[in-house]
Amino acid sequence: LVISGYSDVLPLNNGEIDLVRHLAALRLCVNATTWTKRAALEGTEYGVRRMAATWPTISLLAESINK
Repeated sequence: LVISGYSDVLPLNNGEIDLVRHLAALRLCVNATTWTKRAALEGTEYGVRRMAATWPTISLLAESINK
Protein backbone atom coordinates (compact mmCIF):
# COMPACT_ATOMS: atom_id res chain seq x y z
CA LEU A 1 0.00 0.00 0.00
CA VAL A 2 2.78 2.44 0.83
CA ILE A 3 4.57 1.76 -2.44
CA SER A 4 1.40 2.07 -4.51
CA GLY A 5 0.44 5.32 -2.76
CA TYR A 6 3.90 6.75 -3.32
CA SER A 7 3.89 5.59 -6.93
CA ASP A 8 0.71 7.56 -7.54
CA VAL A 9 2.80 10.70 -6.98
CA LEU A 10 6.18 9.57 -8.25
CA PRO A 11 6.38 6.17 -9.97
CA LEU A 12 9.11 3.78 -8.83
CA ASN A 13 10.98 1.45 -11.14
CA ASN A 14 11.38 -2.26 -10.32
CA GLY A 15 14.82 -1.78 -8.78
CA GLU A 16 13.51 0.92 -6.47
CA ILE A 17 10.55 -1.23 -5.44
CA ASP A 18 12.91 -4.10 -4.58
CA LEU A 19 15.05 -1.71 -2.55
CA VAL A 20 12.02 -0.50 -0.59
CA ARG A 21 11.19 -4.11 0.33
CA HIS A 22 14.73 -4.66 1.61
CA LEU A 23 14.74 -1.40 3.55
CA ALA A 24 11.35 -2.15 5.08
CA ALA A 25 12.59 -5.55 6.25
CA LEU A 26 15.73 -4.00 7.72
CA ARG A 27 13.70 -1.36 9.54
CA LEU A 28 11.43 -4.00 11.02
CA CYS A 29 14.49 -5.99 12.16
CA VAL A 30 15.82 -2.90 13.96
CA ASN A 31 12.39 -2.42 15.51
CA ALA A 32 12.24 -6.07 16.57
CA THR A 33 15.69 -5.91 18.14
CA THR A 34 14.93 -2.69 20.00
CA TRP A 35 11.59 -3.81 21.42
CA THR A 36 12.80 -7.30 22.28
CA LYS A 37 15.68 -5.79 24.28
CA ARG A 38 13.41 -3.23 25.96
CA ALA A 39 10.92 -5.93 26.92
CA ALA A 40 13.75 -8.01 28.41
CA LEU A 41 15.21 -5.10 30.38
CA GLU A 42 11.99 -3.49 31.55
CA GLY A 43 9.99 -6.66 32.03
CA THR A 44 6.85 -5.02 30.62
CA GLU A 45 4.36 -6.47 28.21
CA TYR A 46 4.38 -3.34 26.05
CA GLY A 47 7.35 -4.49 23.98
CA VAL A 48 5.86 -7.94 23.60
CA ARG A 49 2.58 -6.43 22.35
CA ARG A 50 4.45 -4.17 19.96
CA MET A 51 6.19 -7.20 18.49
CA ALA A 52 3.05 -9.32 17.99
CA ALA A 53 2.80 -8.50 14.28
CA THR A 54 6.44 -7.61 13.63
CA TRP A 55 7.93 -11.11 13.35
CA PRO A 56 5.19 -12.39 11.03
CA THR A 57 5.60 -9.27 8.88
CA ILE A 58 9.37 -9.80 8.71
CA SER A 59 8.71 -13.38 7.58
CA LEU A 60 6.32 -12.24 4.85
CA LEU A 61 8.76 -9.63 3.61
CA ALA A 62 11.59 -12.17 3.60
CA GLU A 63 9.47 -14.54 1.53
CA SER A 64 8.63 -11.80 -0.99
CA ILE A 65 12.31 -10.81 -1.25
CA ASN A 66 13.46 -14.39 -1.86
CA LYS A 67 11.04 -14.97 -4.75
